[in-house]
Amino acid sequence: MCHPKHWVAAVRMKTLVASVAPVLVGASLPANAYGQLQILPLLGCIFFAVFLQIGTNFANDYYDFLSGADQDRKLGPKRFVAAGIISPQSMYVAYRIAFLLAFLIGVFTCWVAGVSLWFFPFGILCIFCGYLYTGGPIPLAYNGLGDIFVVLFFGFGAVEGTNILMSQAHNLDWIPSYTTSLAIGLLINNLLVVNNYRDFDTDLLSRKRTLVTLLGKNVGLLLYFFGFFVPTIICPMFAKGAQSYWLCFLVGVFCLYKLVKARRKEDFNLCLSLSAILVFIYAFRIVSANLP
Repeated sequence: MCHPKHWVAAVRMKTLVASVAPVLVGASLPANAYGQLQILPLLGCIFFAVFLQIGTNFANDYYDFLSGADQDRKLGPKRFVAAGIISPQSMYVAYRIAFLLAFLIGVFTCWVAGVSLWFFPFGILCIFCGYLYTGGPIPLAYNGLGDIFVVLFFGFGAVEGTNILMSQAHNLDWIPSYTTSLAIGLLINNLLVVNNYRDFDTDLLSRKRTLVTLLGKNVGLLLYFFGFFVPTIICPMFAKGAQSYWLCFLVGVFCLYKLVKARRKEDFNLCLSLSAILVFIYAFRIVSANLP
């Protein structure tokens, strides 16, 4: 029997900021018009996103093991199936349970919020894409589509999906904020860029086609720069009630510098942590600005 601490580690807690941040941002967009915030729909959105992320992480661990992508990976975090700590069968069951919990929470959230039935296929699509990220006949992460997936689903899907649901739950008109969605998606995608830049050599050996392996490590650094420059400098120019994100920009520059210099596992872990902190700071500024 695998120790519970291994399952906690397999969750990869740092990645959960990528789930919670866009939900909080999306919920904050119509916040000025809330009479009284409905807590249950918000909590439902958060837990749906968290279990969707956990299921995706477990599926990644399982399918990366099957494809051989985790062999000789010395710079990245421990992958528990490849390391023989968690059996493939247990991880297979675990990711399906996490996706099932996400589905049930999504159904409950839609019922509590009294929202459009269109949210059911949207939620199913999110779960299906979590599986397709590394599973299925054409895994997104293995065919240069991982970055597009992250920007679309963690940015536009999570932010605007929450925005729509919370607006409907409060009988408000949906007012989209595409620049905010793009900004959050790009910042979260930088977590993926760090992973792909770090795993460049092992991904080449396992024939995992990421944008970094397809276009080169220098393009990976350019992607990372693009991923924080656009949200901190470009997007605020088009946002209503724009505010300064110079602190976030400087944090991004420092992260990029550390990524260029990274050689050891600890260096890449620091880059990931700083990138996650940058997502949190950026999201916190948006949420605090939108609160009444």
